Amino acid sequence: MQLNLNDIIKATNAIGDFEDIDIPVKSIKTDSRTVEPGDVFICLCGDRFDGHTFAKEAEKKGAIALVVHRPLDFIPSIPVLLVNDTVKALGDIACFLRTNTKAKVVAITGSCGKTTTKEIAYAVLSQKFKVGKNLGNWNNQIGVPLSIFQFQGEEDIWLLEVGINNKRDMDELGSILRPDIALILNVGPCHLQGLKDEETVAENKSKLLKYVNIDGVAIINGDNKALKETTSKYNINKMFFSKGEDIDIKFMGLVDRKGKFLIKYNNQEGTIILPFWGNHFEENLRAVLYLSFYFKLDFKDILTGLESLNLPNQRFKVVESDKYIIIDDTYNANPMSMRASLLATKELAKNRSFAVVLGDMAELGEREEVEHHKLGLFLKTIKPDVVFYKGKCAKLVQDTYGRENFFIVNDEDEFISFYKNSNFKDGVILFKASRSIGLEKLLNKFKLEVGY
Repeated sequence: MQLNLNDIIKATNAIGDFEDIDIPVKSIKTDSRTVEPGDVFICLCGDRFDGHTFAKEAEKKGAIALVVHRPLDFIPSIPVLLVNDTVKALGDIACFLRTNTKAKVVAITGSCGKTTTKEIAYAVLSQKFKVGKNLGNWNNQIGVPLSIFQFQGEEDIWLLEVGINNKRDMDELGSILRPDIALILNVGPCHLQGLKDEETVAENKSKLLKYVNIDGVAIINGDNKALKETTSKYNINKMFFSKGEDIDIKFMGLVDRKGKFLIKYNNQEGTIILPFWGNHFEENLRAVLYLSFYFKLDFKDILTGLESLNLPNQRFKVVESDKYIIIDDTYNANPMSMRASLLATKELAKNRSFAVVLGDMAELGEREEVEHHKLGLFLKTIKPDVVFYKGKCAKLVQDTYGRENFFIVNDEDEFISFYKNSNFKDGVILFKASRSIGLEKLLNKFKLEVGY
């Protein structure tokens, strides 16, 4: 990142009692605990905090300027940059860096699989290019800029996932990123509290195409009817990835608890073993193959990149103890990802016992009852040996699943008590819920109990 204070003042249209300030900026910080000499501190406000109250601490730690949107309760000895909205200012600075980068910017969005696809793409593209990517799943109006601030400025490609949960988000994020390549994975029933229905989800995901550079391209899931319809109105270059094309990937089955996939790419073909399995991962991999085609990677680069792949924690990570295969998929859940994870768990179990520890799928709005009833019905079709469930929607799932071997748990101790009194003593166990449920606490307690 190469910035000086003048750049920030111009990018944010800040006002204040200062003159020309050509001072290099080491980094942008929003957490006063991490401020170091040479940083600029931006005072963000949230539901439970106000960054302005930490401005004095930031100054003491060596901040060279403060970005604020209200008066401070002390008189700083460093420049104070007054803006209308500090979150927007954060995005304005990121947009300045984006405008001045030589990197190709890839924006990845979709209802599920964004982080997984980004990580796969990073592993593959890094074989040939210098690549920057989001920190974790920092994919909103704060996380995307903070990720950009971590880049060195010498990257060839920026891989940035974009998450939305209301109708304004994509406009705000798209105007920051102005991508060269927009990759839309899928759409489904998620974030319905702010986006109402799947048609609205598709419409708002597709808004990303408004911001693609004139000589850019959109890579779109051609098997998703809603996406094909909502993206058709955007007059930009498009590539549609679909099953059965010359560039394709197919899940072939399990090998030693890993997935075997067949890859077709530019008249070449081969198989590879990856640390995940299931038909739903074909979508992520297929999208990355098309991205690889755009960047002219050869088959060897793709295979080498995939062989180096390791998924982030809490995303279908498999660990084993003496008696159990534990699947940690606790980071998030929506109806699409829940169904896919359940099917993959059943496939791994085959003839072994398997249990599921589930929790609510959040932000479904008016569809909350319907989707949790559907979850209960789906559980009946895959027939786990036992279901443990945490969350306010437990009764909804139980209504359609039934009461037999269905345990509603409120905390870790209750879960362990029910587990000890159940018939599940070895086999495969999946942990999955929306992040707000905090299901990792139950997982960690289970690991302690079984000696992992």
